Amino acid sequence: MRTVFRIALLATYLAAALLASGVTAAGLLTPPGSTLHSLGSLAFLLAPVLAVAIVIHAARFPSRGRIIQASIVIGVGLTACIGAPELRPASRQLYFRHRQADYQRLADQTLASPIRSFLDAGEEWAILNDRYVALADTYPPVIDIYAKGQVVSLDSALHEYRIAPSTFYDVRARLRSLHADMIRTDSVAVAIGGRDAGFVYVPPSAAERATGDVVGGRRLVAKLGERWFYAYW
Repeated sequence: MRTVFRIALLATYLAAALLASGVTAAGLLTPPGSTLHSLGSLAFLLAPVLAVAIVIHAARFPSRGRIIQASIVIGVGLTACIGAPELRPASRQLYFRHRQADYQRLADQTLASPIRSFLDAGEEWAILNDRYVALADTYPPVIDIYAKGQVVSLDSALHEYRIAPSTFYDVRARLRSLHADMIRTDSVAVAIGGRDAGFVYVPPSAAERATGDVVGGRRLVAKLGERWFYAYW
């Protein structure tokens, strides 16, 4: 019975480790909020707990079978930790190749519009062209803390920057479809992504760039296509 339990525990660990490392390696192919991403996050928390339990049990009650199991756990864990991050660039390239047309449409639309920057913070507020904007009829309390009272309504912001409501909502919808929450554009690049990383497009009107360049505070770390890069910021 104990042998069956140990085998079941090892099998559960292996499944959790493989799922966690697979989701990590897949990167943007498993977007936040998806079922697979949620399962991967759960597995990421569960796998170390199971690994520690198996190794401690083998150390306290050593036997040939337990030592073999502990060795398998350590080997799989190290392989997953080392291998998963190495596969992320390939999965990122695959993801971008699949969605490049969507990124290009969003970049072109934003460049042609008065929107210079947009941060999607949900249904209550956003940051539009570096202004805090209330999207709801009543301002959420958190926005007063962030903006120190310098908050405008969406209608006022759209009127001030001469942005058509349809353009604003279309840009937001496209951004959400790419599982991104920020877009910023200037004369040298368009950045689309999250808090600290994302995709950068260098328009034809700007000088060509290469991997390793810093553009507007964004470090280009990988070239994904013509004038498209992955960057950290």
